[in-house]
Amino acid sequence: VGHLKGVGKVWQLSAVDGASSFGMARVVAGDKTAAVMARFLLEDVVPACRRAGLTPVTATTDNGPEFGRAFGEACRQAGVGQHRIPPRSPNLNAFVERFQGTVLHLHYRVAFRYRYYTAVETIDADLQAWLRFYNFERPHRGYRTRGRTPGSIFFRDQPEILQQMGA
Repeated sequence: VGHLKGVGKVWQLSAVDGASSFGMARVVAGDKTAAVMARFLLEDVVPACRRAGLTPVTATTDNGPEFGRAFGEACRQAGVGQHRIPPRSPNLNAFVERFQGTVLHLHYRVAFRYRYYTAVETIDADLQAWLRFYNFERPHRGYRTRGRTPGSIFFRDQPEILQQMGA
């Protein structure tokens, strides 16, 4: 996200389901380490998948230090394989790259124009509200989604969650 005055270094941790374009993200302050990514995987990504009745199979990552030993251990603990893409091949991780570009253009650039943030919790709360819009209200026009929302695909076997989210 950037280095914000009064807040410090702010990072967005992101995960995207390739089949539905369902995006998950969390904003954290400080350094992005393998332990931070491991916590994101175990506390955010895996529970969201299980809530949808899905079993995460593979986490495709780049070779950044945040996907080091602690993250690999969290993958093994969750029963998720880790596939590292070759260096200098962002196209192989295009789902998350495109998601991060969308978040930047449609959320952060607008939010930072209208609001002065002093705490990472506020930034994350606004991101979570925007993710609700992105996943459950905004139709996606891709060849996989065909005008549906990512939430309607991701939670297709959980209609009570879709009803609860107003999708």
